[in-house]
Amino acid sequence: MSLARALSKIEGWKYTSLHSAEQTQWNNNAAEQNNEPLETPKFTNEGDHLIAQNIVQHCDDVTQYLLGSKQSTTRDLALEIKPAKGNAFYKVIHVTVEADHKVTLTELFKTTQNFVNYLVIIELKENAQLSHYRMIDDATQQSTILAPVFVQAQKGATYTQIVTGRGAKTARFTTQGELLGASSHIDLRGVHKLNDDAHMDQTIVMRHMAPDCTSNQSIRYIVDGEANGTFQGQIHVDQIAQKTAAFQLCKSLLLSDRGRVNTKPELEIYADDVKCSHGATSGALDQNMMFYLQSRGIPEEKARSLLMEAFLKDVFDGIYVPPAVQEFVT
Repeated sequence: MSLARALSKIEGWKYTSLHSAEQTQWNNNAAEQNNEPLETPKFTNEGDHLIAQNIVQHCDDVTQYLLGSKQSTTRDLALEIKPAKGNAFYKVIHVTVEADHKVTLTELFKTTQNFVNYLVIIELKENAQLSHYRMIDDATQQSTILAPVFVQAQKGATYTQIVTGRGAKTARFTTQGELLGASSHIDLRGVHKLNDDAHMDQTIVMRHMAPDCTSNQSIRYIVDGEANGTFQGQIHVDQIAQKTAAFQLCKSLLLSDRGRVNTKPELEIYADDVKCSHGATSGALDQNMMFYLQSRGIPEEKARSLLMEAFLKDVFDGIYVPPAVQEFVT
């Protein structure tokens, strides 16, 4: 059975199909499989684990980045993922942030009709802080991007991620965060403006495995044309993870009758001293507000723009957003 067909039968992948990518690029242009496969991080969702295994098997090597150590000359890391047109691309990077250091990782997916398979493994040592910015720039909207992230946070560590972009025929950005040490924190944000027939799937698995940890998920979709958005967010709280505070919210704005957003928030809680919430909302532009703005001389397009700006206003509350990332949001 092909990998794309196997994924279609797995819960958590029913909203995202890879059949077209497999027919055009996956089988024909894949690199030779490694004779000595690297160890694959264990994703909870079977489909994401299969994707991670496939990337590990087909990539030539793993690029290691040790950030914050005395031996490292790199403090902040900026990567541009720009494979040759029409080729399947496989890459694994392993980022370790040393204890008590604060660094950033910026990724720009600059793609044109590519099939990008890109796995990121992140280890945060005690009190380490990593801000991770992921941006898609595909003017053709013909690429397929699978970019899973597996992050483990030790005691007192903080991981912040922002995902946003322009285009991509099909994109799935899965993040599995594991809070392994007390008082660690993971904060995941996403802003997706989709049009034509673009498809974006942001899937999150948050695993609280230690006490006194916090996590946040805040995702926004603005969908036009025949585009499709998907948000699947799971919060798992282990029995040992008392005094957990975990929050999750996805809001969607539909600008077209043909657009669609699939949302699937989940809570799985085995501790009894927790504060957890989840939710999802969707709706169209408020026509009363549109009328109000237009009645005061604001053109229709400007009124729409103002309402969309207001819709996104709170998604980045409490975190710093670099100017380069803001350009992809506005």
